[in-house]
Amino acid sequence: MTQRDLAERANITLTYISKLESAGTAPGIDLVERLANALETDVVALLPPKPDAAVTEAELKHLLDATVKKAGPETLLMLQMFLVRLADSPSAKR
Repeated sequence: MTQRDLAERANITLTYISKLESAGTAPGIDLVERLANALETDVVALLPPKPDAAVTEAELKHLLDATVKKAGPETLLMLQMFLVRLADSPSAKR
């Protein structure tokens, strides 16, 4: 698939696709789903690999705060749904 094909399928600009491929920008969580659909894969396949080191609670809080400050309505809704499911999961109750 060409960059142009991906841009058309995900309904984003060719310039933005180019920036994504060169690591000049990172997609918001709302765009990751559109990219996954355009690439006919799931969102997990587009996420970075699991980090080797354990993340501290303070680092997670900082990351969440930074994400919420920059997030638009779609991203906030997706984040809310994710956090609700995570909080309700059996693994969260250990």
